[in-house]
Amino acid sequence: HAATGSDLTSHFRLEDGNDLASLYKPKHYTKMRKVILKSFGIDINGYKDFSPFFITNMLAGLCAKPVRPEALDHHLWKFALEAGKELAGLESMEDQISILGRIPMDFQVRSLRSAADNISSFRKKINTLDDQYGRGDVKGLYFGARSSLGVIRQLMTTERNLKMTEKLLSLSSAKPTFASAGAAHMYGRDGILAHLKRHGYKVKSVIN
Repeated sequence: HAATGSDLTSHFRLEDGNDLASLYKPKHYTKMRKVILKSFGIDINGYKDFSPFFITNMLAGLCAKPVRPEALDHHLWKFALEAGKELAGLESMEDQISILGRIPMDFQVRSLRSAADNISSFRKKINTLDDQYGRGDVKGLYFGARSSLGVIRQLMTTERNLKMTEKLLSLSSAKPTFASAGAAHMYGRDGILAHLKRHGYKVKSVIN
């Protein structure tokens, strides 16, 4: 289970009096602002206190196909809560806040500018991930995420996969457990499925 967006939003704000424009050369920021306004109807001046990572994720959300009103992990959490189930997170909000604080600013700056420089390519990447998710193509999602994450892959997937697996093993050792995690965390030698197999678990797909 992930922390809610409202819980995390404040941690996407820039610190030390910085604003979004100060992270770019004026001509680059002006061009980026125009492109994003034309493509998405959003003026990034209205988000001047937020990190480039926040803006990039917001644009990715606008590119995604509107298949459901809320993220699946949030939907499952609410469903279990309403059913009176015992709930626990594979990650805590503190874990996620710590991760946000460790994403290098130069990576954030480059990623947002890259998206704005080629909006059509950015849309295509997001739509490809959407299609892979809809088909249950865990392998495709893994390689797509690995490519897009670049230098922060260790931080965003490898380290988190190990930590989430350890938490899942702890929870499931006490009682039958249902867990939800992002599809990009499943595949690969450092994915959750591989970690479970190393601990002697038999893993199989339940998708027809």
